[in-house]
Amino acid sequence: MLWHLQIDPAPGRRDLEGLRVAAEAADLGLPGPWRVAASRGFLVEGALSRDDLQRAAEAILVDPVAHDAALARTSHLPHAVAAALAASIPAELLSMAGGAYRDGTRVAGSDSELWTAIFLENRRPILDALGTFQGQVSAFKRALMAGDADAIRRWWEDARALRALFDAQTAPREALED
Repeated sequence: MLWHLQIDPAPGRRDLEGLRVAAEAADLGLPGPWRVAASRGFLVEGALSRDDLQRAAEAILVDPVAHDAALARTSHLPHAVAAALAASIPAELLSMAGGAYRDGTRVAGSDSELWTAIFLENRRPILDALGTFQGQVSAFKRALMAGDADAIRRWWEDARALRALFDAQTAPREALED
């Protein structure tokens, strides 16, 4: 069986960020693991089978709809938020910006043509992700307006716990890449 493939580098592969590879991935010996959104019924350039690609590229097969929804939340939304944060700071205040601004806006320096195309291509899942994000910002705003220290603390601690989980899941992979 032949598959249509959309291949993206797995999280933590900053050196390969934005790279898309067709079925040649197996022949190139590209490092994995890779997320592969595969749809039945399409020919793969080079006529590689799904099993061939999975073995060669350490592919993690993902349903294309689930892939797009996941990337909307884990990649596309953070890029949009980084751009919004960068655009929210007046130029005259940039001399006062530090590490939080640098870290929070790093991906806002990415190619605008690429990200315009990605945003438009994956519009519906990104809009869903933006709704969730806006809910989080609104919850923080309500707690801040009310002066509710407990709500702010819980909101921050929930986010901190998710970040710690992410760090724990990505630490071994990042250590191997150094």
